[in-house]
Amino acid sequence: MTMAQRRKNTPIDKSIRELPWPDAFLQAQALTTNDSYRVGQLLVERVYESRRDANRSPKPSSLRKIQSNALPEVSVSTLLRCIQVYETCRTLGMKPPWTYVRAGHLFRVANLPKPQQRQLLSRVEKEGWTVARLQQEIDKLKGSRLPDGRRPSGRRRLPGFVKALQALSKHSLLDGLKQAEELDPGRLRQLARQIARTQTELVKVQGALSKQNSN
Repeated sequence: MTMAQRRKNTPIDKSIRELPWPDAFLQAQALTTNDSYRVGQLLVERVYESRRDANRSPKPSSLRKIQSNALPEVSVSTLLRCIQVYETCRTLGMKPPWTYVRAGHLFRVANLPKPQQRQLLSRVEKEGWTVARLQQEIDKLKGSRLPDGRRPSGRRRLPGFVKALQALSKHSLLDGLKQAEELDPGRLRQLARQIARTQTELVKVQGALSKQNSN
């Protein structure tokens, strides 16, 4: 018998124990997404209702205490996962029951804008997508761009001239200049043409930037 089992339960531990947990949860069985949502909801709204900041998730240390004293059948990682499921769904305005949506689906869309999360999860439920199938759709979204150059996440693509200037700044053009005399004539002519083209482009870039600064 462990120390937690020998320990006399407090009234708080007993009240936690008597909450309407799903049967599979107390029997340490695999949880459906519906069960995970319900467990997370009970933890957040009933166990932590008067003990936590509404905008902050329960700390793992607090969950370890609850698990040890009141819910020894389950692991702390299970409690954390259930809270993640519930809070993700609450943020998206989604509630069970679900047939196909799994915790893995919820976690895969976590970094997308909320409208895209809801749209993809609706398709998961409607079309019965696996997590692998959902990942394919996420990869397509991340690879696509909107007409103004933004990615679906809202980040704007850097213009080519910015990338070119950043590349130039990584190395000094004066580095190794004394070795120019060692270059063959063909390479020197090639570099001269490249320098002339770069000078022309830099003048145009500088003009465009000066125009923007004066606006």
